[in-house]
Amino acid sequence: MASLAPHRQLMRELIRSGRHRPRESRVAILSQMREIVSNKKLSATDVENVALFLRSQRTYKVLLDRYNPLHDMSSTEHIKATARRVGLDMPVEKTDSGSN
Repeated sequence: MASLAPHRQLMRELIRSGRHRPRESRVAILSQMREIVSNKKLSATDVENVALFLRSQRTYKVLLDRYNPLHDMSSTEHIKATARRVGLDMPVEKTDSGSN
């Protein structure tokens, strides 16, 4: 039964890391990993390494979001957030509504 522990750990990490993905891709990734694990293509050490990598990536994303909240913004959003951070507001852009 001890040989199943790394595989279960890997499946848990795959489920946790895939929560932000669309359902179709999550299901595809899980089914492919189950197939690889069931065919014994990975050793227990490899499975543990993959689980550790997934856990580390999840932790990295949490830390990146916490300490660098601007990393996933577009350039316009980044400029506005930076201006707000130093106490400025970006000027409101005038839009032509086509009213004559």
